[in-house]
Amino acid sequence: MQVTGLWEPGPQITAEEWAHFAERDFPAALSGADAVVLSGSLPPGVPQDAYATLLNRAAALGVPGVLDADGAALQAGLAGRPALVKPNAEEAERATGAQDPAEAAARLCALGAAAAVVTAGPDGLFGRTADGFAWHTPRRGGCPAIRPERATPRPPHWSGRSPKDAPGRRPPPTPPRSPRRRWPRHWPGSTTRRSTPNSASRPGPAGRTDPSGPATPLMNAN
Repeated sequence: MQVTGLWEPGPQITAEEWAHFAERDFPAALSGADAVVLSGSLPPGVPQDAYATLLNRAAALGVPGVLDADGAALQAGLAGRPALVKPNAEEAERATGAQDPAEAAARLCALGAAAAVVTAGPDGLFGRTADGFAWHTPRRGGCPAIRPERATPRPPHWSGRSPKDAPGRRPPPTPPRSPRRRWPRHWPGSTTRRSTPNSASRPGPAGRTDPSGPATPLMNAN
């Protein structure tokens, strides 16, 4: 599979436009926000410390910021003390000089990030927090991408509502219901039938029963 990526510079931004955005538009956009993500390259005319400025304004409003940038924008943005910074291994190396992703994550936290996650492709991701907690999540080797022609169709009995109903496994059988008691259609040797409210219009033959009413004799025993 081939992927073509196109990266072009943004429009030229004037100093007045940047000041209006940073002082008015950006704080207004954070109203009611739980977090803000600042990512990508900066357009021409925007200062290199733009991400740090925006992160500081977000922190003043109680909104944590996530930074995903590269080069000088990433280095300057760390001064804004983002809650999380997430570069890839190459971007982290350019910002910190460390080739080891784990060491790069530690240096990003030392430069101001509260937490850093460095993605390293097939090597997984390396995380670090400012208080010294570190982790490594390797790539799952047993979960390759499923090709459409090899995709297993979902069995018709799978509901997908729990792991127990996963494809290839049938759900547990339903407990059988208690059988309902039914009146026999004929009582051997009996000369009675069961009467109903409309038994006069729906008489039954002698020796048969009607399941909707009490039994009444058809003839006297003597």
